[in-house]
Amino acid sequence: MKPHRVAFALSLLLAACAGGPAAAPAAAAPQPGACTVLGAMPPPALLAELRGLQQGLPKAPLYAAAAGSGLADCSIEAPADGPARLTYRFRDGSLFWLQRDPRIELLEQHAEFAREPPADALRVLATADKAAYGEQGCAIDWQAPETRTGAGGTDQIYRGQTCNCQARVRRNALGRITALALKSTC
Repeated sequence: MKPHRVAFALSLLLAACAGGPAAAPAAAAPQPGACTVLGAMPPPALLAELRGLQQGLPKAPLYAAAAGSGLADCSIEAPADGPARLTYRFRDGSLFWLQRDPRIELLEQHAEFAREPPADALRVLATADKAAYGEQGCAIDWQAPETRTGAGGTDQIYRGQTCNCQARVRRNALGRITALALKSTC
């Protein structure tokens, strides 16, 4: 694993929400044994990595933004031919998922909001970016988003210079923020 990818994974373990949105305390992230495993049990090395990632989730900015209502359940999927995925559902219907695929060094965090989203979505994403890549982040250009409109709404995509990094803000047809995401792959 490349050093910046290790830093990204470790940042999930160490990230604090300083400067993040004011929200109710985040629900604790259950360990893999407490999550429902969908399909086959992950190999031991991947299971250990997932446990490590889970320990830092309550402090991860995107998890904290979605977790305000408390955890309802979680699941793990680790298909042999695709990325491992941790999915957390919260009592209000909000959702957080994290995907990890070591084959392509993919790490993606995604928060969907059933309730009112964070007041300052870009600040949450910028905090997540700094937590993942250090004070300079992954050089995301926060001033020049690309806009894509589709059936699910409109995405503003902010691209970075490091590891195909990108941050996304999704809005529904009424302009309400429904999801935030941070993704990179090397």
